Amino acid sequence: MGRTNNMLKAEAGSALVLTLLMVLIVTVLGLTLIRQTISGAYQTELREADVQAQYMAESGVEYFMAYIQNNLAPLEGLEPAEFEQQVLWMLGKFQGEGFKRHFDGGQGSYHLTVLSIEQASDDPDVLTRHVKLKSKGYSAKNSQRPAVITATVAIGARQIPDALDYALGAYNPCAGRSDGNCANQGSDNVKGEGNLFLHGGVSVVGDLYVENNLITKNKGIIDRGTNWVNSDFPSIESPVKGVQPRLALGNELYIFQSDTNYQNHINREQFNTHGYIQVTASHSQAFAAGYAPRLVQRLPDFTPVHITGEKQHYYYSVRDHAHLPNVQHVRVSSNGALEPRQDYGNVLPFRRDCFLWWCDDNYNTNVRLSNGNYTFNRLAVDGDLRITGNTNSFRSVTFKEGLYVAGDLIIGNESTSDYIPNYDKLEIRGPIYVGGNLKIQGANVRFDSVIYVEGKTEIRFASLEGIREQIDGETVEKSLVLFGQGDILIANINVFRSHNEQLNRLRGFFYSEGFLEMYGVGSNLQIEGGVFGRKVVLNATKGDVHDRYPGSGYFSARYNNQNVWFRQDQPQLPPELSRLRIVYNPELIKNPPQGMPKVEGLEVKLIERRID
Repeated sequence: MGRTNNMLKAEAGSALVLTLLMVLIVTVLGLTLIRQTISGAYQTELREADVQAQYMAESGVEYFMAYIQNNLAPLEGLEPAEFEQQVLWMLGKFQGEGFKRHFDGGQGSYHLTVLSIEQASDDPDVLTRHVKLKSKGYSAKNSQRPAVITATVAIGARQIPDALDYALGAYNPCAGRSDGNCANQGSDNVKGEGNLFLHGGVSVVGDLYVENNLITKNKGIIDRGTNWVNSDFPSIESPVKGVQPRLALGNELYIFQSDTNYQNHINREQFNTHGYIQVTASHSQAFAAGYAPRLVQRLPDFTPVHITGEKQHYYYSVRDHAHLPNVQHVRVSSNGALEPRQDYGNVLPFRRDCFLWWCDDNYNTNVRLSNGNYTFNRLAVDGDLRITGNTNSFRSVTFKEGLYVAGDLIIGNESTSDYIPNYDKLEIRGPIYVGGNLKIQGANVRFDSVIYVEGKTEIRFASLEGIREQIDGETVEKSLVLFGQGDILIANINVFRSHNEQLNRLRGFFYSEGFLEMYGVGSNLQIEGGVFGRKVVLNATKGDVHDRYPGSGYFSARYNNQNVWFRQDQPQLPPELSRLRIVYNPELIKNPPQGMPKVEGLEVKLIERRID
């Protein structure tokens, strides 16, 4: 009996120990959970505070630029010394202790300080000044963790067209103009000037400018009817890590939810109707999750490019060349070929037509620059010009002071192959003015050129790169900058090709006073530069696209009486796998090609910003 009691006491003691141990474990777990919950809440609060502080810092930079812009007009036309004095006076409020601004309602505050003011050039007649600015943003939730942005702002004379500040934009270049240079105004293609349509998983790295409405959709179009295919909403990223990209929006932001006719949709001018949802106040809905830009509903002062005004710099003819010394009249062969030479001056080509004993020199003729190296000071062609090379090695064609083509300009062998070794290899330098249409097809071209086109532009089955040069000890890749009065179509680039293949590049900035439309649905367009137009429509999907069944994980859509296969998981794919990706190229501003249009007036331009 005693032994039994001892056993019971031992068991009771063990149970007590076990109970105490369990209580201890539960207590420790509870305290750990509480600590993690508190820590998680604290970390969430810190993240929210950091986001708010970042927003305040960016608001400070924007306030500084708006303040300077609003005070620039009286400075136009001043002599350099007086301009310098007025700029210093304007910047006085940001020097010393700087400028502080506090927002009510728990938004936070920012503190602006000018760090330095420098001349942009050693030339004393150059007005532009570079102002280095520090903007500290503070959250109302935690004022001990400021966000700091250091920015460099240029104040002074305009250097390049405003459009080149953006990766993507839509603008009405004919607003307020009555000079007859807007021939397309009122046509179906440009109804709704200043509207930008982003259909499907378009990817943009850089800032956006939209003068009118922005319309997005999570589907791309595979044909011009109602054949919409599932994709993702567009994604907007900044080229500067840690800085949110900006969307300058003049009107409203809409999501297009209907799958109605594509052509009717893009021709629409009003969107407050069935099938469209206005989301301006909650604009992140219109973009892929985590890739919405910062909305700025204040359009900057904007100056259009007067394309036909550039003609005077390049035009001359057999009847009008008195302003040019030593014009060379050079005879072409019967098929229009001009002999390859690298010492041409100012050239007027002609073809000699003879019948019996009578001959006539015909300047209104088509000309070919074929499979050779050419260097001109200037060249003026009164007909069409075709530039071709060969598929084995690059041929160089240089126009030191410009090329004028009265008719059409065709570059390349017009191949319809998607295989780059089948394209003519060319290097083209110098400014070009085309009175007709421009066609680049079957060409692998390295450019350092500005091209002005009065007609339409078509780029198919091509690769566009930049000529590489040494500038101040660094290798810089130049670019093509294209200003077109007519529509621009870019298509059939890298058709059905995957991102892990070597893709044909498109390094250039494309500006149109007409309609600008691009497809990255079957094609795979990777643009390094920018796109700007009177009305811009971009269509894209993400990931691989196949014309044969690739296996599970894909869905099909009909195109040209065949099935085309698309990824099902496009919303989960990163922006880098977009089949239409536009990445802003800052070299367009730092090292622009020769022949950029002259622009007038003063400006405030953000040329650099970084998170400290």
